Amino acid sequence: LASSGTDPDKVPASVNLIDADQIKQTGSLNLSDALQKYVPGVMVNEVTGNPFQPNVEFRGFVASPVSGTPQGLAVYQNGVRVNEAFGDTVNWDLIPTTAIKSVSVVTNNPAFGLNALGGAVNVQMKDGFNYHGAEIDTMGGSFGRIQSSAQWGKQVDDFSVYGALEGLHDNGFRNFSASNVRRFYGDVGYRNDSSEFHVNMGAADNNFGATATAPVELLQQYWGATYTSPQTTENRVGYVNLTGKVEATPTWTLEGSAHVRVFDQKILDANPTGTQPCDPPNATQLCFGDGSTPANGLNGAQLANPFGQNAVLGEIDRTTTHSTTTGVSLQATNTDRLFGHDNRFVVGASFDYSVTNFTASAELGTIGPGFVVSGSGIFLGQSGDPVSIGPVDLRTTSQYSGLYALDTFDVTNAFSLTGGGRFNVANISLQDQIGTSLNGNDTYTRFNPIVGGTYKITSELTAYAGYSEANRAPTP
Repeated sequence: LASSGTDPDKVPASVNLIDADQIKQTGSLNLSDALQKYVPGVMVNEVTGNPFQPNVEFRGFVASPVSGTPQGLAVYQNGVRVNEAFGDTVNWDLIPTTAIKSVSVVTNNPAFGLNALGGAVNVQMKDGFNYHGAEIDTMGGSFGRIQSSAQWGKQVDDFSVYGALEGLHDNGFRNFSASNVRRFYGDVGYRNDSSEFHVNMGAADNNFGATATAPVELLQQYWGATYTSPQTTENRVGYVNLTGKVEATPTWTLEGSAHVRVFDQKILDANPTGTQPCDPPNATQLCFGDGSTPANGLNGAQLANPFGQNAVLGEIDRTTTHSTTTGVSLQATNTDRLFGHDNRFVVGASFDYSVTNFTASAELGTIGPGFVVSGSGIFLGQSGDPVSIGPVDLRTTSQYSGLYALDTFDVTNAFSLTGGGRFNVANISLQDQIGTSLNGNDTYTRFNPIVGGTYKITSELTAYAGYSEANRAPTP
C-alpha cells in the first residue's frame, strides 16, 4: 500500500504527510504530538492519564489504547497493521519515534482494511539506504524527565543497516505517575536495479503509572493526588518483518511481506469495590452489591469477612493479554497504458492470524492513606445478581483476510479517475477456559467500494471528490 507509487495528486482523498524533520522539531518521543501539530483534524486526549497512552482522534474517529473503544482508524507500520488483535487497540508507545521516516494520514481508502472508517495512519520507518550517519539526542526536564535517542545508518554497496534506540524516564507531576519507555528498531536491507529486500525488527518494554479522574475536592487539597492507586500498565512487544519488492517486468511490480508480532500487556487497576460486609446478623460474611447477595470466592463459596465492620474495602483488578500474530501480504502493481492513457492498477491480498490469551482477576483489599489499595490475597469468584464480576480466562483466535483492487485512470494530464474496493473477512473464535459462557465463533464479511476523481487546477492546487465505505468487525 505504502510503496505502490501512486501520485498523491491523483488520490481522491485527504493525504497529510509528516516527515522525520517535523517529528524531530516537536522534541517529543510521542508520535501523537507530531500528529496533533501537523495534521488538521487530529486531537490528542490523554484518556488514561498518561501522555504515552493517548487517544488519537481524527475527525471524530479514534485510535486508542483503551479496550472497548470503538476503533475507527487503521494504523500501519512498514505495511503491517499494528491495531492489536485483542480489541483493535493502538498502543502508540510501542512505535519508535526516532526511527520514523514519514507518517501519512490518508482518508477515503478501504484498501487499508478493517477499522479504516476515519482513515489510516501509515508509518514508514528508516533504513540504511535513506539514513546515513549517526546521531545522539538527549534532553532533560522537570519532574525527573530524562530522554535520549540514538540512531545509526550505513550503506555499503547494495547492502544497508540501520538501528535506533530510545529511552525515557519521567516521574510525572502526580503521585504514582512515573513513565519508563525503552524501544529498539533495526533494519537490514539489500537492493539492486530490479529488486529490494528488507528484514526489520523491533522491541519495546514500557511501563506507566496512570492518573485517572479524581474528585475536584481532592485535587483542591493537593494537585498531585490520585484516586485510587496503584494503576499501572506494562506493555511489551517484539516483532520481525520481512519485505520484498521485485520489478517482474518494466510494467509489473510485485511486493510482499511476512511478519510475526508478539504482544504482552499487564494492567493493574485499584478501585473501589462492590464488596461489603453483609447486613447484620451476617456481618461476619461478605456480600456483593448489597447487604444480602453473597460475595463468593474462587471456589464458589461465600467469603468470610476478615476486614472487620469499619474497614474501607477496595479491589485490585488485574488483566493480562498475550497475543501472537502472524501475517502475509502480497501486492501487484501494473502501469501499462490503457486506451493510450496512463493507468495504474493495484491488486493485493492480506491474511493475519492471531492467538490471544486473556485473563482477569479481582483481589479484595483495603483502601488506606492516599487512597492506596492494599491487597489481601483474597480473590473474588463469580458474584453479584446477575453475576457482574469474576475471574476470566479466555483464549481467542482471529483470522482477518482481505482482497483489494484499485485502478487510477488518467482521462487527461490533469483529470484522473479512481475506482475499486476491498472484500474483508473476519473470523473471531472465543474459547472460555473456565466454563462455556464466553464461547463463540462468528464470521463477518463485507465489500467496501471506492470511487473518485481528481483535477489538478494548478501545480499547487488539486480538487478531488470521492465516495467510499469502510467497516470494522466485533473483536474478541
